[in-house]
Amino acid sequence: MKSVGQYVSMVGWVASCVCLALLGAGCSGGTDVGDFLPITTLFRSSATRTLAPTDLAQSAKDVEISQIESLTLTITEVSLDRGAEEQGEEEEAGTKIVVFSGAMDVNILDLLDVSRVLSSVEIPAGTYTKIRLSIENPRLVLNSDPDAVITNIQLTANGRLFVSKTFELPEGEPYLLILTFEDIHLVETGNGGYVLTPQLRADIDIEPAEAVVVGTITAMNKDTDTLIVQLDDATEIEVLYTDALIYLPGDTDTPTGTEDDLFVGLEAEIAGLLTVDGSLTAETIRILPVAT
Repeated sequence: MKSVGQYVSMVGWVASCVCLALLGAGCSGGTDVGDFLPITTLFRSSATRTLAPTDLAQSAKDVEISQIESLTLTITEVSLDRGAEEQGEEEEAGTKIVVFSGAMDVNILDLLDVSRVLSSVEIPAGTYTKIRLSIENPRLVLNSDPDAVITNIQLTANGRLFVSKTFELPEGEPYLLILTFEDIHLVETGNGGYVLTPQLRADIDIEPAEAVVVGTITAMNKDTDTLIVQLDDATEIEVLYTDALIYLPGDTDTPTGTEDDLFVGLEAEIAGLLTVDGSLTAETIRILPVAT
């Protein structure tokens, strides 16, 4: 049976080539490249229970984790608030720096002790005061009816979550930004609908983390056992696959794939150890079936 004890993390790793995309989000055009630092955003979930919010009617009924087959959300944005003292003359106080923008679906029950890589970008060094997460389109499947997808789910705060956390990011150091759903509040309201209230935690780390990337292989070097995988938001992750177990679409417990099954254009889910610089040492590669 699945447990919500899963980690949803976001790591944003920024390369200097991404700086242009960040200018519109508050970076000063006159800032020297040396003032920027790479940050990788991950999403994970460590929730092990559901708690009922106290402000709902007595008819509300909390949903136990054991009742849930899947709980999927679409992550649309992750951003950081830059401290007012860090703003240049051309910037307004409280500039928002976007480290992920797109539409990435995550089933929080599938991320157990591992983080899903959202993006890698480069942001200005300095002081930050808040981390924001935007989610939408929650979909719930219950064990009692695995063929029915429930979409009548209200997200509290309109799906906009934040963590007030002041932290300093020195110039030149790479970082991992890890966003974690802890306990979730999922309540059946009695009229066929549900209310979902996630609890968000944010951590800045400089240690490698177990992570998953899902994307398309865009380059491959068999001499060095490396791949380049492009995520949905065009972020590129370098993958070392020397010791990776390769699973073909029909494989379950036993991997039968080889290096010859990997090629440019292939969709894959790759799990392994993500370093702070944004590269991944693969432990498993699962080749995804071709969409029809």
